[in-house]
Amino acid sequence: MKNKLLALIMLTMSLTSIAAPNNIEFTVMHGPGGVSDLTTRYIANKLDNNYIVVNRPGAGGQIALNHLLKDRTMMLATMVQVFVTNPLNFENLNYNYKQDLEVVSVIGVMPSALVCNKKTGFKSFNDFLQSTNPVSFGFGGYGSSEHVATAVLVSKTNLNSTLVPYAQGGNKAVVDLLGGHIDCMFANFPTIKPHLANENLILLMTSHDIGYNVAQWNKIYKVEFPFQSYLSIIVPTSMDDTTKRKITQDLKNSVNDSYREGMKNLGIFPLLITDRLKIKDVVNYMETIKEFILKNNIKTTG
Repeated sequence: MKNKLLALIMLTMSLTSIAAPNNIEFTVMHGPGGVSDLTTRYIANKLDNNYIVVNRPGAGGQIALNHLLKDRTMMLATMVQVFVTNPLNFENLNYNYKQDLEVVSVIGVMPSALVCNKKTGFKSFNDFLQSTNPVSFGFGGYGSSEHVATAVLVSKTNLNSTLVPYAQGGNKAVVDLLGGHIDCMFANFPTIKPHLANENLILLMTSHDIGYNVAQWNKIYKVEFPFQSYLSIIVPTSMDDTTKRKITQDLKNSVNDSYREGMKNLGIFPLLITDRLKIKDVVNYMETIKEFILKNNIKTTG
């Protein structure tokens, strides 16, 4: 009798374990401390305890993406990298972004900020435009959103410019900018924001209105900045619909004034687009970015 009771208890525990909701890995394609890592952890802290942040850097994000597809996890993605530059850079890419990946939410836009070392002598954006000296720009690696934004800026100038990629990411470029080893960065705002008070730097222009008394792209060129660096939550299309719905609903539940303020403090314009048609518009916008890259012969790999 005792053996039967014990067997029944063990069976019940087993079934309960199977029925319990599994933890959902919130994968980061970069190492700790960067923009994607900090943003992922901020969002995860606003969700319930079923979300576990795991960093899986390397191979231009391929390690993280391969894991995402295999283990059906979720990830915060800089859309231009996953949907545009990776497909352009890798012939044997292990995913088809049109078939294998699904955007469940667009959560924000990363503005860009033109920051230069004061040794350049620039005191305004006009000084920058009129420079006759060579100007070096650092950015977080070929094909990054920082790289595309920098290429957009350079295409609007007649500067003798040199673009310097940092495979280690934008944070390493900032170190060299502070030290005067490169002249300028048109950096993702979340990357440069913590350093704006440094006496060696001067902020000259922003791609969007982010509350600084400096030149803004739309006021200079009379059009909106043509490159929107969208951040989105992506999952594999093979993920079951129940989990997709849970993720979407949990994201919706997390959004309040505190969430928005926290995102702004990180340097990100907060959004929460979950409508399928609006998400489709953002995904289609990636084709516009791809056309710009190809038309302007922007090098997306080393």
